[in-house]
Amino acid sequence: MILVFGGTTEGKQVISTLGALGLDFVYSTKTRIETELPSNACYRYGAMTEEILTEFIEEHKIEIIVNAAHPFATELHLTIAKVQIVKGFKVLRLDRVYPKRLAHYLIRYVHNYEEALDILESDFNGRKGLMLTGVQSIPKLKPFWMRNQCYFRILNRLTSIEIADKAGFPKKQLILEEVKALIGGEEELIDRLKLDFMLTKESGKTGALHQKMEIAIKKNIPLMIIKRPILPGSFQTIKNIEELRTCLTNQKKTL
Repeated sequence: MILVFGGTTEGKQVISTLGALGLDFVYSTKTRIETELPSNACYRYGAMTEEILTEFIEEHKIEIIVNAAHPFATELHLTIAKVQIVKGFKVLRLDRVYPKRLAHYLIRYVHNYEEALDILESDFNGRKGLMLTGVQSIPKLKPFWMRNQCYFRILNRLTSIEIADKAGFPKKQLILEEVKALIGGEEELIDRLKLDFMLTKESGKTGALHQKMEIAIKKNIPLMIIKRPILPGSFQTIKNIEELRTCLTNQKKTL
């Protein structure tokens, strides 16, 4: 049995691949989503601790994990790695394509939210920003948006709205979008809201990072990019879906 961590574009690609191969798998996401699965799959949702993941692996006789979760799902990646050390299963990490890091005076890369917050508070006080870092980043960036006008573009889902509301973020400054609408549209927002800067994550081609960089340069506004976290070295990195298909086909007889 294969366990797939998804909730991403890459997750959908894995579903299609495993469906075509006829390999039984469980598709797991942190929050409940609507997704179509083939007959050889079942679905679960909810965050996994080390204990929950260990029990799940034993109960369902998981032999391989395909990790197609978001690159910034740091807690999940570490949980998988810790359990992997004990249980010894293989982890295939379907990675994203990332544009080359750009050397430009408007583009600034930072290592984490703490560094981003320090720069925001030192260089961007009194300036209006567009935060493209997701709803989970709202509490992390609260010290800045409590004193400065910011807009967060998030999914138009009850769970996302509740997270923003719990943090005390102004509802009128939420830009609620459906999944497909989260890609693109920054230029219109910059003009309409008269924004001074953008903050985003290094989410790769899937997250249209290259487009955000192009727009920042075109509109002549700063763009700060939080670098993607380094993944555990025990994961076997798979660069594309074709490589994943080959890898799983070669192991199909043993599953």
